[in-house]
Amino acid sequence: MRTISLCTILALSLWLPSQSRGQEIGMGGLHFQVGIPQGAFADAYEKIGFGGDLDLFFKLGKNLPVYAGLNLSLMAFEQHRRRYDLVIGGFEQEYRLRVASNLFS
Repeated sequence: MRTISLCTILALSLWLPSQSRGQEIGMGGLHFQVGIPQGAFADAYEKIGFGGDLDLFFKLGKNLPVYAGLNLSLMAFEQHRRRYDLVIGGFEQEYRLRVASNLFS
């Protein structure tokens, strides 16, 4: 599957001032993404997926250009709903089944 970033809702670098000098201590970003199923993934899922991505990184040292942080990504592809009426033990019961296909990383 290939993910194409069509639109960046908000891509910003946060230079959070320290109390002594106004140095950069971290950066972050928030992105919108669209996933187009390809290959074997396209055989199972027909619809295009939509989602978002959040980045948040902090500097490991004042004079060290190395960051550590996290990246969270969620993309939703398909959602199916179906109702079933089943008779079990002489009693009729209504069941609702909901299935969603999501990618989380």
